[in-house]
Amino acid sequence: MDARTDRQRLVQLLRARHACIALVTAEEDHALNAVVGAALDAHNTFGGSFFGDARLIRVDIRPPAQMWHPAGEVIEITADAATAITRLAADLPAGRRPGLRGPETAELLAGEPARRATLAAAHPADGLNPWTVIAAIDDAVSDRAHIVTGVGHFWYFVAPYLSARPGRTFHFGYGFGLIGQGLPLGIGGAVAGTATPGANRQTVAIEGDGSFLMNPQELQSAVRFGVDLLVIVLNNAAYGSEFHKLGIAGLDPAAGAFDRPADLVAIARALGADARRVGTMDELHAGLAAFAASGGVRVLDVGIARSVMSEAYQRMHLPPADETRLVQGASR
Repeated sequence: MDARTDRQRLVQLLRARHACIALVTAEEDHALNAVVGAALDAHNTFGGSFFGDARLIRVDIRPPAQMWHPAGEVIEITADAATAITRLAADLPAGRRPGLRGPETAELLAGEPARRATLAAAHPADGLNPWTVIAAIDDAVSDRAHIVTGVGHFWYFVAPYLSARPGRTFHFGYGFGLIGQGLPLGIGGAVAGTATPGANRQTVAIEGDGSFLMNPQELQSAVRFGVDLLVIVLNNAAYGSEFHKLGIAGLDPAAGAFDRPADLVAIARALGADARRVGTMDELHAGLAAFAASGGVRVLDVGIARSVMSEAYQRMHLPPADETRLVQGASR
């Protein structure tokens, strides 16, 4: 495995298995962790516990007073990221080469492809396996794409498992933890890409069905302005977060499900977009290929299994004994 592959896998592993890596880095040598240009908040740091006992350096162009502050010691550096990292790298002791640390981290990296294959191998009865769907999207989307992701339970399948390939850029609409942001942000990203001379980049917005239904009318604006945008809706006919949290609390999860789900394809077509519904992996591959070759506003409505709970929710809400059953996609 070359160094670039190692680094890419480590980035993805960090995104997928926050707590595990935080413990490894903190226990091995009392790590001094650096966060560069990332917006920290109580959500993405697991209430501030992400870094364990490690000290933290935060590099950001914004002044500290404008940002959320985790508990514990934080060394704040207000500067351009490239300038600050170049300076910090130059100040490393002679002969100290940055790299992956420790056998535990190396073991996690080496086992990551097999772990992902296990996740993707399950065949839930109520729809497509979300991990299999994301793997197909990852393979189909251009290495130069600008990928915009809304927020919801589906986010925990998308963010950890889309490859951070050189040339790709990402915009995660996680501000304030509010759903409904993905489509408007995607339209803005597509318009910005069109306005940039020579950009010629595909913009892909990935949303959940509940989140998509907060702002579907914006499709008409995108069509009217001639936006080139692919919208992929991961549709489990539910508010996924509420569905799983209600069940965890011992309440009826059906209260978070849609017993009469909206016809997203009909809505998108009525607003002027090209749209299709897919319910099998063959249909998904065909839809991704067809929409990659076309232009304009396209909506791909992908039916995913409601029963599958993301790893993040398992870590946050389930006792360890229950995790394996839900990782494999079995319904509760």
